[in-house]
Order: sequence, then structure tokens, then C-alpha cells
Amino acid sequence: MMRYIYWLGIFVLGALVAHLAFVLVAPRREAHALMQQLASKVGVNRFQMLSGAALRRIVRHPLPESSYGFCLLDMRQAPVAF
Repeated sequence: MMRYIYWLGIFVLGALVAHLAFVLVAPRREAHALMQQLASKVGVNRFQMLSGAALRRIVRHPLPESSYGFCLLDMRQAPVAF
């Protein structure tokens, strides 16, 4: 009986670790990939209005009366000043 409890505990612990890794790592990786894709299309330090598929990928339920834009700021050279 103890053997089954041990393996059940190992399974639950493994599932918890896998779930936490997925929840903590996956959104950051997806956001980074999305920003890189948009930066390659739009460029860095340039503002671009979003529409269509790019908008729906970032904003799941965009409001029809709202406008959305994108600007990836590169702060490696110097701080951004407005």
C-alpha cells in the first residue's frame, strides 16, 4: 500500500511541477515570440496601428469602437524619452 501512495505522490508532484512550469514559462515565451514577429514587420521604436489578425492575436476580444497600436521600444542603447 505504501508503494502506491509513494508513486501517487510522485505523480502528483510531477504534475504540479509540469503545470507550474507551463503556466509560468509558456505565456512569457509566447509573448516574446509575438513581439519579435511584430517588431520584424513594424520595426523598433515606431508606432503602428493594429488591425485584423495581429490585433486579434494580442487582444482576445477587441472593442469595436477602440483603436489599438503597437510600439516596441529598444532601450539597449539609451533610455526612452518622450
